[in-house]
Amino acid sequence: MIPFSSQTSTNIEYAAELLRKAKYAVVLTGAGISTPSGIPDFRSEGTGLWSRDEPMEVASLNTFRTAPEKFYAWFRSLADVKNRRREPWVLEGLDYLHHPLRARASAGYVMPSLEMLWEIQKTGDIFFPKRWLDATLGGHSSPEVAGMVRAFLAGLPANYPERLKNITLQSADELFRVEAAHRR
Repeated sequence: MIPFSSQTSTNIEYAAELLRKAKYAVVLTGAGISTPSGIPDFRSEGTGLWSRDEPMEVASLNTFRTAPEKFYAWFRSLADVKNRRREPWVLEGLDYLHHPLRARASAGYVMPSLEMLWEIQKTGDIFFPKRWLDATLGGHSSPEVAGMVRAFLAGLPANYPERLKNITLQSADELFRVEAAHRR
């Protein structure tokens, strides 16, 4: 490892402290950071994230606006396990679907997302169920959606994984708090 200069070390420590104190952080990188980091890129033939689907055909904001049936068909296709891999674009698509500006229109997709959670955990990525639910619930603040989550939790079978129940509660926490604030 190449040692850093004193000034660089100070700058790194300062940046780390800012990140620790930040509520949110955004990192902008250039091309070439994903593949060396073990994250599949989008364009590589045969292995790229879009080797299966054309992004502008299924998961773009433009398609959501102009041809929502294509977008929703893509979302529904995720129910089939062979259509799911650990790919960031899946979460990006969920973010588009459940964006706060579309929350009313996407409320009907909350329960299917919740119902897929047990199957979703089988991707092997221990963090994916939490990110899936955060993307699903993060744009919602209505009592209707909070009620869906409560109904989902109340109707779970006895053998439903406790870890997934807890993840659901964690992801729904802000939704439940907003709902409680609306009732006051």
